[in-house]
Parts: sequence; structure tokens; C-alpha cells
Amino acid sequence: MTADLEHELRLLLDKQALGELLLRYARGIDRWDRELVLACFHPDASVHYNTYEGNAIEFYESLWERTEGRGDGQSGIPRGQHVVTNALFELRGDIAYGESYLEARRSGVGNRRAGAESEPTGPGFPIERIGRFIDRYERRNGEWRFASRRVAMEWMPEEIEDSVAFPGGYKLENFAPTRTDRSDPSYERDWE
Repeated sequence: MTADLEHELRLLLDKQALGELLLRYARGIDRWDRELVLACFHPDASVHYNTYEGNAIEFYESLWERTEGRGDGQSGIPRGQHVVTNALFELRGDIAYGESYLEARRSGVGNRRAGAESEPTGPGFPIERIGRFIDRYERRNGEWRFASRRVAMEWMPEEIEDSVAFPGGYKLENFAPTRTDRSDPSYERDWE
């Protein structure tokens, strides 16, 4: 095998590993599998999700704590599905950047719709959203994991004013910014 072919094969294998990491994360969130989700992130990884910006492990641990025993005999965020598509990866050695599209639906998350705070919705109403994961990955000890994750929401039909899972609401303005030019965060690179 030539050196060029070996390099191309390594690149394909790395991109496959990154794609599988995205899918493991989605499966972990949808099955509310704490161990699977946490194994997707390096211990010092960061996340920007809604109003939270900080350590990813601490974010997910606090999400689990806030949603334990939600009153219907189960724990976690109610049923939902994350569909991850259009994944594009750029790699240099043990660092990679990726952007992937996200469609997500979740039942029974919100307590009050934004703009209708005086009208309780009961145990919750479903939310839908379309956005992107903007990720930096690092391979450490031969394993790819998220080093940072920013979630940029492009659309949701209704914003949530209040939620057990998301104190402070669930609103487009809280997420990473989205732009339709090269100032979009998906273009940022720091290869060091």
C-alpha cells in the first residue's frame, strides 16, 4: 500500500469513528444512558447548550440530577429522538472539527410556552427544533471524543419560558449564534 493510500484510509477510518461518536451521543441522550453520554466527552470538554457554558460532564451530571424522578415513574427527559445528518469533518492529526445538522423532538419538556406564561400547559408539551452541533474533537490515547460542543439552534416553533430540565427557558437567543456567512462559528478553527 502506498503512503498516499494509507493516509486516505486513515482519514476515512477517523471520519467513520467521528460519525459513530455522533450517533453514540444521540443514542445515549435518547435512551437516557448516562454512561454512554459521558463516555463521548473528554473530562475537560466544554459545552455551550442553551444558557449553559462550561464543563460538559458537569452539565450532563446536573441535567441528570434535575430530571431524576420526574413524576411518571421514570427519570430523565421524556421520550424523544435526535436525528443527526449532514456531518462534515475536517481533520489534522489528533484534532478534528465537525458540523452536523440536528433535528430533535422531545415530548413533555416545557411547563409554560414563551409568550403565554400565564397559561400552564400541564405536565409538559412537545418541543421540536432544528439546529447544528459545532464540535471540536480530540483523539487522546487512540480514542476520539468531544473536546468542545456548541449547539446552534436554527429554528423551533415555540420557545419554552420555563422547564425543569432547562431553568431560564429554552430560547433561540440562548444558543450559539447562527450566521449565513463565514462569520458563523462553524468556520472557526484552532489547530493547536
